[in-house]
Amino acid sequence: MSRLAQLKQTLGKNASEPEIRNPDDDDDLDDDELPETKPKEAEMADNVEVNAAVEAARKEGHTAGFKEANDRMNAVFASEHYAGREAAATKLLSKNMSAEDIVDVLADMPKAEANAALSDEQRKAAEEAGRKEMKDAMSETQNSNIEANGGGGKTKTDSRAVWAKAKAKVFPNSKAQ
Repeated sequence: MSRLAQLKQTLGKNASEPEIRNPDDDDDLDDDELPETKPKEAEMADNVEVNAAVEAARKEGHTAGFKEANDRMNAVFASEHYAGREAAATKLLSKNMSAEDIVDVLADMPKAEANAALSDEQRKAAEEAGRKEMKDAMSETQNSNIEANGGGGKTKTDSRAVWAKAKAKVFPNSKAQ
């Protein structure tokens, strides 16, 4: 017996057809026709049973849904059209599509491997062209031995003199060596 059937049985046979009464019409009822009330303890026991049945049904539904989602994902991953289209398949799995629909869409898409090989060849060609351009630019200028003074013909200043000058500015009262 399924959990839903147990829930209906727990609630009663007429759970799907509740009797609806208007509170204003209670004047028409005789004392013999008044609905019976259950003691509070019996109502609480019924509520515990109903809550347990609802929780069991919720778990059963979650488990079934989780299994169905895994089966859908495995069907897409096992497809011959999955290889080379992994990113697209993952994106499509997040949509509300069946596994068959996703595989059909993947079949119409080009594989990423062909694009990757083409872009790898293009990358290598671009690097080689960049190297050639850099070599040509360096051979044109003949200025790969760059000097700090810009090659203006000035003589290089002795580094000791530069440091002595800086030291004199920082420590004006000290003797420069």
